[in-house]
Amino acid sequence: MKAFKAMVIVVLILGIGSIVSAQDPGMMGNGMMGNGMMGNGMMGNGMMGNGMMRGYYQSEECQKFLDETADLRKELYDKRFEYYEANRNPKTTVETLTKLEREIFDLQKKIYAKAPLGCSW
Repeated sequence: MKAFKAMVIVVLILGIGSIVSAQDPGMMGNGMMGNGMMGNGMMGNGMMGNGMMRGYYQSEECQKFLDETADLRKELYDKRFEYYEANRNPKTTVETLTKLEREIFDLQKKIYAKAPLGCSW
């Protein structure tokens, strides 16, 4: 009887392991080796594909947009940092977080309004 219970437990563990590994391809599927870092990542459209390996091309329109919005983008970065620090602090009120969220949203709207089509920032 004990051997039967032990065998059932082993079969269940192996079955669960098979299900989990079938659903998450991990490193060899779409992860690090498949379509991730090594597959479409490093040499394809990912980490080093359309930019770092060939030199990154930015249109004049996009470059002008980036130059004009440098201060706004820096302000947005600083505001996000301020928000995350406030969110981390247990003494921060909901009103403060809501105010910071609104300011972040307004900055994003200003930047998006100036962005030409197809320019990523």
